[in-house]
Amino acid sequence: MPYQHKTTCETSFQGHPIQAYPEHELDCLTAILQRIYDIFSDMTGRHCRVTLFRFDLHFPANKACPSDNDLIRRAISNLVLHARRDGIDIRHLWAREDTDGGRCHWHLALWLDGSKVVRAFHWLRLLENLWSQALGLAEGEGKGLVEHCPAIVGDKSTDGLMLVRGAPEFQETLDHGVYWLSYISKSRGKESTPVGASCFGGSLARP
Repeated sequence: MPYQHKTTCETSFQGHPIQAYPEHELDCLTAILQRIYDIFSDMTGRHCRVTLFRFDLHFPANKACPSDNDLIRRAISNLVLHARRDGIDIRHLWAREDTDGGRCHWHLALWLDGSKVVRAFHWLRLLENLWSQALGLAEGEGKGLVEHCPAIVGDKSTDGLMLVRGAPEFQETLDHGVYWLSYISKSRGKESTPVGASCFGGSLARP
């Protein structure tokens, strides 16, 4: 196993529900769960409103998956630069998953200042462009490689989640957000991460 991370089959983490199912031996990496929790704490402490989006980034089927994460780091670094140039506070977390057949993809979560960002469309298009550039693809060749993952709230599909500090539903939305993002912490798919490569990365709390 390339990674040496502890896992948990508990159905909650730091008091929040997570997508671990002990009856099916489906566990989650505690290091990723802790990073999710830390970023939520950081951003909700800094902003009255926090917007949360999730995306999946796929690698072209006609190319061999890389043995490192330089491409995803490059794309996200440029994404963060774009956000900060526009005066938007942003945090991110990515997790890599590989199949035994040699395919790979990355899950990506974005936390943004909710007073300035509400909709996901701009960020989807920006990610499509930056991911294509990182892959060295011509314009249009990267279509379909970035997938927006809507949040399911009740029986409705939404762009993402909006956490509003002080709102009656804040705790419920926070629980929903941790549960939603805990999917990317699942250990399944991370056992095949190339030796020497990390299976996740992202923002640290800023002082």
